[in-house]
Amino acid sequence: MDAAGTEPGRGSYVCLTNDCLDSASMKTNLERALRTTIGIEDKELLVAQIKENRMRFKEIET
Repeated sequence: MDAAGTEPGRGSYVCLTNDCLDSASMKTNLERALRTTIGIEDKELLVAQIKENRMRFKEIET
């Protein structure tokens, strides 16, 4: 996860709303954007990290 968008490599924007994060299609959309497969454990970890750091992401956006 690269909140600042400065790390090298392929990335993808992720919607920060609960509806987007809880969506069953999030895993499919991420896999398509990143051109790789994502395990359910990795998706769950990503969602947990986003929810945990949501305020920090909002500060970076502004």
